[in-house]
Amino acid sequence: MVATQDSYGQNNTPNGNPATVSSPVKSDSVSIQKREQGFSGVFKKIFGKHSDKALKDTVAKKKGKNDTSHIAVKPPHPPLLKFTQGGVTYTTLYTQGVNLNTGVNGMYNLAHVFQDFNVAGVPLMAEATGVMNNGQYIKDYSSYSIGFDSRTFLDALEKRAQNAELNKLATEKSHLPPGQHMNLSDSMKAFDSIRTKLTSPNYQSEISTYENRLKKMEDSISKSEDKQLEKTAKKDTSAIDKDIKDSVKKDEKQHKPSDTLSKSSKQDSVTKAPNLKQDSLARKMKADTTELHNLRQKIALYEKLEKRYEQLFELKKNYSKLAQADSAEKNQESKYNKDRSSLNNPDNAIKSLEENKMISPYEKFLSGFQYIDIGRSTEEMSDFTLHNFMMNGVAVGYKTTNDMYLSGAYGKEQAVIDPYLLTGVITPTYNRTVEYGSVGVGSPKESNLYATVINISDPGSLSSLSEANWILDVSKKIVLFKNFDITGEIAHSYFTYVKSASKLDSALLPSASSGTSDLAYAIKLHGIIPGLNTDVKAEFLNTGANYVTLGNQFLLSGTSTYRTTFKQKLSKKLSVELGGAHVVQNQNNLTGTQGTDNWLEAGIKYKPINAVDLEFNYSPRQFQQQQGAVIANSLTSNINQVSGTGNIRYELLGRSMNTTLFVGNFQFNTPDNTTYLVQNINTSYYMFNQIIMLTNISSLNFTGNESRNGWTGNVSQFIGQGVYSMSIGKTFMFSSGLQWVEQPGIISNGAGLIGSIGKSFKKWGKLSIQLNSRNNIDDLFNFHTGQMIVSTNASILW
Repeated sequence: MVATQDSYGQNNTPNGNPATVSSPVKSDSVSIQKREQGFSGVFKKIFGKHSDKALKDTVAKKKGKNDTSHIAVKPPHPPLLKFTQGGVTYTTLYTQGVNLNTGVNGMYNLAHVFQDFNVAGVPLMAEATGVMNNGQYIKDYSSYSIGFDSRTFLDALEKRAQNAELNKLATEKSHLPPGQHMNLSDSMKAFDSIRTKLTSPNYQSEISTYENRLKKMEDSISKSEDKQLEKTAKKDTSAIDKDIKDSVKKDEKQHKPSDTLSKSSKQDSVTKAPNLKQDSLARKMKADTTELHNLRQKIALYEKLEKRYEQLFELKKNYSKLAQADSAEKNQESKYNKDRSSLNNPDNAIKSLEENKMISPYEKFLSGFQYIDIGRSTEEMSDFTLHNFMMNGVAVGYKTTNDMYLSGAYGKEQAVIDPYLLTGVITPTYNRTVEYGSVGVGSPKESNLYATVINISDPGSLSSLSEANWILDVSKKIVLFKNFDITGEIAHSYFTYVKSASKLDSALLPSASSGTSDLAYAIKLHGIIPGLNTDVKAEFLNTGANYVTLGNQFLLSGTSTYRTTFKQKLSKKLSVELGGAHVVQNQNNLTGTQGTDNWLEAGIKYKPINAVDLEFNYSPRQFQQQQGAVIANSLTSNINQVSGTGNIRYELLGRSMNTTLFVGNFQFNTPDNTTYLVQNINTSYYMFNQIIMLTNISSLNFTGNESRNGWTGNVSQFIGQGVYSMSIGKTFMFSSGLQWVEQPGIISNGAGLIGSIGKSFKKWGKLSIQLNSRNNIDDLFNFHTGQMIVSTNASILW
């Protein structure tokens, strides 16, 4: 008897009665359903854990409508709080007998935590860094910050706008009735998502494991049932034979031999066998288990995903054919591609979303924020205002709908440090309050006009001056052509200080100077010469003798600077760069000196073939200072730097090789006719690195670093090492090698060991340890007097 399935999914027999065979994807026993509906089921409903249920399809049919149903124009409501990716990294560095020139010694610990999250549709990034040195907390190296992730937010809006344009094009090409729209973007998104899942090696391996396990369980159950049925059938047959024999004997005793009756009785008895066998089957139904039930559900989900993938694949193929149906629609598709490219501009993306009514006023308001930084942040404006400046406070930048830019900040100045570069634990301590406000019209990349006010003040202490510094700055940029722009800037500085910490400044805003000594101005030009494609930059900067900005410690007062740079790509293989500067310092500073500074920078990059990279750099510089009116009391310093680098990739004896060479020379000298100490330095540097790939998982790495007096003089330092590295699997790696160090006249020759061990964990992060230890060759095993650097790194990601 063959069962069929009606339109409602019910299995029926030919006579219309329900069949006894159940669907493999449904519950196979009532006990399993009861267990699923117990306490654990209530727990899963509360916390939303339904791992065995089918995945929710974003393009599944709703209310009988297909993929061409009208899409909702209202943007989705974002969750109130959603955590995305995050992690923590813990690094330790232990040094013994090593001078890192940073003030770091002993045990250095650094912990860095970051977390990305979304609050009511606002993507935020939070991070914190804590540093300790020999058990002491280093405040200047530690920091925290929370910022608005404007790039992620705008990327999401751009993607939504691109989907809207795609659906619009698909609707027009499909010639649907009015009021119906193609939701092709969601279909393509579901297609990519399902394809990624189905083609995942881990998922394929998991499904294969489920199928093998299910087959073994079903085979085991089937064999067990066959044996039980055979045993039952034999027992039933013996009983039937016994009944027939007893019936025959009874008839013989009654002397009523009747073949018809006898045959009939025998036939009636025999016909009981199938019924007995069917009753046995009914009594011995397959006793399923929870594991078997779950396996069937997971395999059914896999088959459902495959079916949905095939449907979406057909939809994609049909759209591709539709897009190429006739040449008349090519212009329409070309316009779509042009519009799609324009959506890379956030303004165009927001405009498109407004036209399609797919952006809320709240999201439009958020799109105006350029940045929101709470905690430590780096500020960069210009040479006259804030340059390489770090503060701890709040900074906000916003763009209005009429292309007006507003920004402001308030906080405390911090020393510019990088805890990962070990720039020095001993850092200057500031007590300066920083506040600024800026307003402008136009994007920074386009024609614009900005006005900025900055105030940096210090109330003073027993060890510092009480100072106040106000800066008024105005800048104007004009884009004349596609590849040419000119920028002008003028700034006025107001600076006062008192030497007594107990005496306050007379006014928060000092009065302006009557002269121009506290002014600074600049003109900058940038363009690309048509035809030659030469990139040219030219700048002129002038700072008055009394111009002061506490926001740029590198700015020199009383100077005129001329800078220019040329970049030219001569061919696909050759490019050159030439730049230079002429700086005239007119200020009579505290030492009563004036001076000039001139330098050139020239660079050539050449790539004769894909496997070879060559680079050459040359930079001569001359600095002159004159003290008072006596020319003989001048100081002239000449600095020359030249370097060449080559990198070659090749095959040798069936092994992949990579060779890198570096040669450099540094010269510094002062003429003999100065009143200052004569200095002459001439040092050359040589570096050689050779990488040999032994196999696809192992390699040898040889490195030699050498410095000499002059080009071929005595060796001042040599460090050579050889390291063997190997990967075990995809997650484990280790390296080990030897090192030799020479510093004649400073320390005895030393030998040591270097190595590292690293392990990556697929789900949560990685762990690594690095060791560098060396001792003097004459006391090789005395570890108390040796040099040692040990670092560990552990990362946990979620």
